[in-house]
Amino acid sequence: MELITPGSSIKRVWMPDEEIEAMRDLTRAHADGTDTTKRLKQQRSALLLRQGYVWNERTASGKLRSTNTREFESWLNQVKFASVGSAEAFSYYRSAIKESEDRVRYLEGLIEAHAAEERFKPYVDALCCLKSVSYISAFLYTVEIGDFSRFKNPPSLACYLGVTPTSGASGEDRADNGHITKAGPSHARDALIEGLQNVGGRNALPKRLKAGQVVSDEVRTHCECANRRMSARYEHLRKQKKLPNVIKIALANELCRWIWSVGMMVKKELDS
Repeated sequence: MELITPGSSIKRVWMPDEEIEAMRDLTRAHADGTDTTKRLKQQRSALLLRQGYVWNERTASGKLRSTNTREFESWLNQVKFASVGSAEAFSYYRSAIKESEDRVRYLEGLIEAHAAEERFKPYVDALCCLKSVSYISAFLYTVEIGDFSRFKNPPSLACYLGVTPTSGASGEDRADNGHITKAGPSHARDALIEGLQNVGGRNALPKRLKAGQVVSDEVRTHCECANRRMSARYEHLRKQKKLPNVIKIALANELCRWIWSVGMMVKKELDS
């Protein structure tokens, strides 16, 4: 029965089903686990700093080496403390970090299994062709958006994810370039921005598909265009000497638009 009459101010809204809500819970648990691991690592670093230990190994170019390497673990094994209490605290942090990382990997295995399901796989495979999008974040965007057609255009998705600037007016004065709204699911927005952390070191070459991923030629070509456009946009903003955070937010806003267009292409292919 039609409950909304033509011309009514009441609009239909999309309601997620139980499966989508369950998958959202899974992605949020993964985000929480990742945040827990980061927090534990920061606490471990703070303990080491208080005891005078600082990881300062650098590459030939002068860049600080990653802490997710065997060299870093070997360095941790050589750390000695004069106080028993400090040594026990250090041991606690190391074991807690390992347990947290194991739990995150377990959740990633569950997400990978669900991402291969018939309902999600076409969208996840297609979104993975975009640089700055992993299969974890592709699955996250898929379940958070749910139905791509519920957003009438790309800017509406960017607005939903909270990466559009605020605007305001007072009399004749108007401000259109304030801080971003930060509306919508925060962990989806965080995934957008974190995926762009190393955007400056990437090239515009096509992204390789993993074994088992199936993407149409049209979607593949569209994603290659998106990757070239994102790379060119980064270079343009960098040459304008924009602040790094300003660049990341601008690219996150544009990435939202490409995600929407890719999702709509997949939906159209599935409906045809």
